[in-house]
Amino acid sequence: MHIDVPLLKSFVAIADHGNFLEASKAVARSPAAVSMHIKKLEEEVGHLLFERDARQTKLTKDGKRLLPYARRMLLLESEIKSEFNETPLQGSVQLGVPDDVVERFPMKVLSAFLNEYPNVTLGIHVDHTPALLRKVDEGTLDLSIITYAPSIPGVAECERIAREPEVWAMSANGIASQKKPLPITLWDEGWAWHEPTTQILKDANIDYSIILECENVTARRAAIEADLAVGPLPLSELGPDLKEVPELNHLPPLPEYGLGLKIPETLKPETTVVVEHIRNHFWQSDSRSSWQSTRNLIRKDDRF
Repeated sequence: MHIDVPLLKSFVAIADHGNFLEASKAVARSPAAVSMHIKKLEEEVGHLLFERDARQTKLTKDGKRLLPYARRMLLLESEIKSEFNETPLQGSVQLGVPDDVVERFPMKVLSAFLNEYPNVTLGIHVDHTPALLRKVDEGTLDLSIITYAPSIPGVAECERIAREPEVWAMSANGIASQKKPLPITLWDEGWAWHEPTTQILKDANIDYSIILECENVTARRAAIEADLAVGPLPLSELGPDLKEVPELNHLPPLPEYGLGLKIPETLKPETTVVVEHIRNHFWQSDSRSSWQSTRNLIRKDDRF
């Protein structure tokens, strides 16, 4: 039996991303090429590795057996390359991630980076955006993803990498949106979107009552799911238990939600590579991803 490394890379990418399209982006090949890789790999091992349907691709029992071996082989390949590379990339990168984003940030992006550069260590630090901006300026962080709200001092100079609608969310089977005054949950007072959101409600002459103020998106989402309140959430946060408040409830539209990168003027080589990995993920995303791509809207050298 002879198994080429590119076949295993496509196999692991599909296992990690759950579909051929995203896997093809991760390995920089066409979906047709990735599909051919899996066909060849299945022929080599003599077993079906994936169950496919219209919505997702799942590992079969034999696929699950193969996965740990495939990961070990790819790690070994990476170690060999690193060992014999005259100038292997090494060092450490301290990356900031906002507390309202960390649950949804695709950690597989960072995992792929570490697989490719095993001599680089990565530290992830979770905080709110104003603190992350300050830490990058102070040099305690090498780079940070930030919540892109131009009203936060310093954000307008950052690079925007993703945007999506912010919507009024409610429990899928709830009635909170019909109550008067309208029960809402918001970020803490002083947070970037707190005052703009309350002003939007005042301008629309909507009587409201704040039930929960909290920076933690998990707590606010839980309050909405429990039908205690409605509240602003990024569109990608909606799911089986949450839905957008119907238009007939006449709630005003909300400001757009987005992500940015706080990049210092001087970059270490290893930090530069992390920046490119993060950029590539969001710029290669399509409308079915958690985040809407801004590749067609924002040039790579733009700063806002």
